[in-house]
Amino acid sequence: QSFQPRAMAHGSGGSGGVRASRHVSFLVPFVGIREQLRGGLPWISIGILTLLAGLSLVLLFTGWTVACLNDGGSTGKMLLVANLLCAFILLVPQGLPAEMMLLFIGAICCFFGILQPKELFAGCASDAVVTLALLFPIMRAMGDTGVPERFIGCVLGMANGPRSLIFR
Repeated sequence: QSFQPRAMAHGSGGSGGVRASRHVSFLVPFVGIREQLRGGLPWISIGILTLLAGLSLVLLFTGWTVACLNDGGSTGKMLLVANLLCAFILLVPQGLPAEMMLLFIGAICCFFGILQPKELFAGCASDAVVTLALLFPIMRAMGDTGVPERFIGCVLGMANGPRSLIFR
């Protein structure tokens, strides 16, 4: 179960009916929460995250410590970062937007004092982050046109059988 983007609706003449196609519309950049909930939630990932959060709370309340954090580090902060990392790894492949998850994780880290807001903004304004942020929509648009598949097909040629596919 994963979140699916909303399909573009096409009018069907004068009948007033609407049919859905498999083409994703760029006119609707974000899918509403109600539509995402109708599509189903990643219950397995949510269950794993709940289990990890419960285990982290048990470790925290039993006084569990890490030897390398004896120099003033906080076990609670370490467990929070580990849980946020697991949430990112489990939920982004399910269809949640990576940039929104990163902003959410950054906000949580600022709230709990793991990051300073100045550090968070400096990381977001980094040249590498901005370049990658601009690269993803460009690659998505190119992929939607079908140009990369045609180019790769021309470069690699047509496959004549399984053996030629292996060497490609």
